Amino acid sequence: MFGEGGYDVHGTDGTPIAALGADNSAASLVFGDLATHRHVLHDAHGQVCAQLTRTGSFLDNGTYEVFGRTGTSLAVIRRENAFGSPRLQVLGSNGQVLRMIGGSWGSSDFAVVDGADESLVRATAHRSSNGFFSSTHRYRIDFGAGLPVLERFLAVVATICMDQVRNKD
Repeated sequence: MFGEGGYDVHGTDGTPIAALGADNSAASLVFGDLATHRHVLHDAHGQVCAQLTRTGSFLDNGTYEVFGRTGTSLAVIRRENAFGSPRLQVLGSNGQVLRMIGGSWGSSDFAVVDGADESLVRATAHRSSNGFFSSTHRYRIDFGAGLPVLERFLAVVATICMDQVRNKD
């Protein structure tokens, strides 16, 4: 389940862009990871712009589905490995395949790379803590030049999913 405080997305100047919060059902409160969890992404004006759903699973395979404002499928994000540094595969509805890799035990730096050629870095994400006694994490995401809007959005969502996967490991 996503953190109690959810996630806030800000621009480089600190302007709020979006916020992601859990839309908890009674089943998710009772059955935990066995229930389907739905999270809603609102833009800065409070309008729903996307939904992120993680299907309930006994083994919690880390599969998320991303839906647009109208319910159209935008991507499936799934964990590729069970051990070691987590890797996520992002399967865009446009056929684009991306991977989020990196984030060893001592590092919170991730790269979003092209699924066919991992030497093509599309975006990078770096996590910084808010302090020793805070569970708040901040991510700075740097997008590669010419990265389409959908892929920028998916890089942000994949960073949120990676944060969740790492918190469970």
